[in-house]
Amino acid sequence: MLNNVVIIDNIIVRQDVFERYCLSDLHKAADKQDRHQPAF
Repeated sequence: MLNNVVIIDNIIVRQDVFERYCLSDLHKAADKQDRHQPAF
């Protein structure tokens, strides 16, 4: 369950109850560049 929200450049980056960030949201905030993919 995600309960905290951080906004970076108008992109919502969700956090879970353990304060981990959603990598997919961070990837969106990083302009979807290949070097910012969750796999890297």
